[in-house]
Amino acid sequence: MRTMMCRRRLLSMAACAASLATAAGGLAACSDSDSTPDGDTSLDAGADTSPADTDAGAPDADGAAPDPDSGQDDAGPTISTAIGSTGYVKVRDGYIIARFLEDDTIVRASNAPDCVVHVRSATKSFSPAGSLTVGGAIVGVDGGPEQAIVVDPDETQQYLYAPDPPPESGGVFPPTETLIVQIEGSGALAFPLMPAQSLPSPAAGALTIAKPAVDPDSADPVGIPTSEPFELVWTPPATPHADHRVILALEDATGEESPRIASLHCSFPIAAGKGTVPANLLTELKSRIGGSGTPSALMQVVAGGYKEFTGGGASYVIEVSRDDTGFVAVSAELE
Repeated sequence: MRTMMCRRRLLSMAACAASLATAAGGLAACSDSDSTPDGDTSLDAGADTSPADTDAGAPDADGAAPDPDSGQDDAGPTISTAIGSTGYVKVRDGYIIARFLEDDTIVRASNAPDCVVHVRSATKSFSPAGSLTVGGAIVGVDGGPEQAIVVDPDETQQYLYAPDPPPESGGVFPPTETLIVQIEGSGALAFPLMPAQSLPSPAAGALTIAKPAVDPDSADPVGIPTSEPFELVWTPPATPHADHRVILALEDATGEESPRIASLHCSFPIAAGKGTVPANLLTELKSRIGGSGTPSALMQVVAGGYKEFTGGGASYVIEVSRDDTGFVAVSAELE
């Protein structure tokens, strides 16, 4: 049993790290600005590149994401962009993985308050953003760490923590109960300090994905039409946690000879049973990638705690999840 669980954990870590390995191929060449889809080499032609106002637009005291509809008129859904530091932090029950980049294009749709898109140059390297500390109520409990976990960037400027050898279960947080996990970042020159962000860990229990139909053993990619809304449907647990969410990510989407790489991050209340990514955001995602052919991405779906930190004009997506709570990691194509 221990051997099977260790093998499962290694496979899921490989799925989470697949997009990192793809992007790391461009470390030798570094570009700090992202051009627009029409070839403009400015940071983002026509975009508001000033940092987000932390008083208007409503990030709260701990840097929660603003409401994209704030201040919008009734002319229909709109796309907004800004330039800022981006990152994602994945805290799983058995490992931690994170990465950060400077001066990415951050894209939002007024009709998709639960989603954000990060766009970067295909040759941009990852950046060190200080130390990450993961602690909270998980410290000192059975299946959790003896003390807060501190993770620093490795030689490729990526963050990875994995107990060696991996325990039979847990290692970062226990599998049997929901506890509050706190994640904070010390920051660096281009990356704002991130105060402690509190997210609930998910207790053990599988989430059944009803739509789209996904066969994790198939090599065929999941097709995602960008001309229509993409709907994700699942069966909620019998007693859903009020703060648990279903997390959808299309990571490192790019195409043949594409000058840019984009990632979509969305989350929806787990009790809702479904979530939708609107067509206008999917169309924007595909257009910003550029290049030829059909862009592909790594699609991941998982349940747990989720938050976007937006302090200092940054956009860091943070998730606390388990590999056995509906975890899906498959190839997808943006059609």
